[in-house]
Amino acid sequence: MWLDAALGGGFQLLTFGVGCLGAAERRRRERLEATHASLLAARQLLAGAAGNGERLRVARELHDGMGHHLSRPPCLST
Repeated sequence: MWLDAALGGGFQLLTFGVGCLGAAERRRRERLEATHASLLAARQLLAGAAGNGERLRVARELHDGMGHHLSRPPCLST
């Protein structure tokens, strides 16, 4: 009888421990998914910022080049 009670209690402790491990794993997975989502959002923001920076650089080069071209005096023909 005591052996049955000890085995039953041991089994209950084992199942309780497995349940706690499962719950902890679920919480870790949820945190990981949230972190992953925030990293994806940050990557999209950085990609957009890089694209805007490249567009700004090209616009400045065009503006500077066109400004130099328009500000040169015309060549005099002889």
